[in-house]
Amino acid sequence: MTIKKLFTLVFGLILVLMAGLGIMTTSMLATQIEHIDEMSETAGQVTGKNLPLVKVIKDIKLDIVQVQQWLTDISATRGQDGLDDGYKEAEASAQSFEKNYAAARALAQDLKLADVVKSLDEVKKAFPPFYETGKKMAAAYIEKGPASGNKMMENFDGVAETLNENLEKLLEIVDAGTDKSSADLSDAAATLATSANTMSVSLLIAGLFVVATLIGALVLLNKRLIGPMSALTGIMTAMADGDLEAVVPGKDRHDEMGKMAQAVEVFRQNGHKIRQMQSTAEAEARRNQRKLQSQILALNHALDEEVGITVDAVLSESKSMELAAQSMAGAIETVQRQSEAAAAASEQATGSVNAVAAAAEELSSSVQEISRQVNQSTNIAHSAEEEANKATSMVQSLAKSAESVGEVVHLINDIASQTNLLALNATIEAARAGDAG
Repeated sequence: MTIKKLFTLVFGLILVLMAGLGIMTTSMLATQIEHIDEMSETAGQVTGKNLPLVKVIKDIKLDIVQVQQWLTDISATRGQDGLDDGYKEAEASAQSFEKNYAAARALAQDLKLADVVKSLDEVKKAFPPFYETGKKMAAAYIEKGPASGNKMMENFDGVAETLNENLEKLLEIVDAGTDKSSADLSDAAATLATSANTMSVSLLIAGLFVVATLIGALVLLNKRLIGPMSALTGIMTAMADGDLEAVVPGKDRHDEMGKMAQAVEVFRQNGHKIRQMQSTAEAEARRNQRKLQSQILALNHALDEEVGITVDAVLSESKSMELAAQSMAGAIETVQRQSEAAAAASEQATGSVNAVAAAAEELSSSVQEISRQVNQSTNIAHSAEEEANKATSMVQSLAKSAESVGEVVHLINDIASQTNLLALNATIEAARAGDAG
């Protein structure tokens, strides 16, 4: 399986798990909200209607007791000594009864308590006769005295007791409804707590499963991706340091890591080839260097021999020039002697003086020129000898020095030729002068 497919599978599984966890959480939360709504409705019913109904019924009971109390009080005092407000207070309690009755009936209808509505209607129906009986009783006490009022007291108290009993029954009915609502509220709270615990356990299990899945995915990714990548990184680092003998792992895998390993193996093999090529090139360079050194040595040897030959030739020519100079010196002496003889003869031959003098001057000039050329040849020979000595230590300028030596040799040959020519001319002139003398 390729790493791409593995990633897709792992993250797809995680997404499915997260989606399932979200759906489960949403469902449980919806159930919780439903229970909470039921509890809120029940609590609202208890606090908003049941308890107010109980309070109103108790107020009705109090109103009946107040009517009974005020009418009994005025009957006892017979309205004397300013104690005549019993009728007024009883009327206020009667009006409060009507108001509380209407409120209680409305609450009972909202709670759909038909038996309570029926009992309230019965109390409402019995209240006017009760109230009228009480007022008649009080009037009898006031107008006719206790004898007349006592006859009605028993009936009045009996009706009041009956009304109170009916109201007690109403309270019991309402309390039972309240208790039922409270029990329902408790049941809803217990159900909510159970649902919350179930949701907590379910979420914990689902969370642990997701965590286990993530850990498994990480382990799998570490085994399939991170571990092999770390190994390849180590191999590439070793190759960068020059170790081309390391074995590349994972070359046989059929995923992206296998392709990477194969690419690294190609780099390793190319590194081997490059190293071999470098070794071959270095060996070839060493061979070429040795060959070049041999050629340079051979060339130096050949140049040394050539320079030696050239120097020997220069020295030989110098000696030849020296011999020629010596010969020329002898010729000069001979010419001088002949000149002296010619001078002596000129004394005898006055007519030939001018010719001999001219020949002597020309011969003297020739002798001076020959001397100058000999000196120049000697200097050039010495320079050539010095250049030849320098040539042995300056191989790089050997060609130029050899060329200079060639020019010197050529110049020496020219000078020698001119010297021989001048000597010949001088000899001829001397002979002519002798013949003329």
